[in-house]
Amino acid sequence: MRQMFTTFVAISRASSRSRCLARSWSARGPARRAAADARWAITAKQSILCACAIAAGLTVTAGAGQDPRQRVTPGEVKWPTSGSSGSLTGTSGAAGIQTVTLKGDPTKPGLYTILLRVGPNTKIAAHSHPDDRVATVVSGTWYFGYGREYDEKALKELPQGSFYTEPPSVNHFAKTGQDGVVIQINGYGPSGTTYVDPRNDPAKRP
Repeated sequence: MRQMFTTFVAISRASSRSRCLARSWSARGPARRAAADARWAITAKQSILCACAIAAGLTVTAGAGQDPRQRVTPGEVKWPTSGSSGSLTGTSGAAGIQTVTLKGDPTKPGLYTILLRVGPNTKIAAHSHPDDRVATVVSGTWYFGYGREYDEKALKELPQGSFYTEPPSVNHFAKTGQDGVVIQINGYGPSGTTYVDPRNDPAKRP
């Protein structure tokens, strides 16, 4: 990766020098100008090819170890077994929550998608995440609000199919009803969770 970037910078500099040379020779006659233009065109083409190679390399690196072609039905989702929660990175960490990572890794840089299953009658105190996230309610009804303190009056009922956002470092809180909820969250890692009041953080409770 580093080698590709170094090569790209070198070719870009060569392209700039060639363009400057073409301009300086433009006043020395049509023949020299034509030769300089041809040389610059070749160097520019090399720069484009190198950029494409870098983009391809980034794509391969981002998808390493994970097939980018995915088609997953609800019945094919592999939820954690009883007593297991899955990775809680990028979640509230509340008791009873279960997660499945569909794409990427919320602990690392890059795009990720997780499914979050929250049990019935769960209340989640105000907290935030460092990354920019969007979410969709897959099933059930989710009650969601923004603010530094949990406030029942500020909750909005979000039935199945609803969409909402979790902007970076914006505090929010939520709860479920009698049936629980499944949510799909998309973000750009690395993610994490910070509670307004650390005493409400399940990860820090004894």
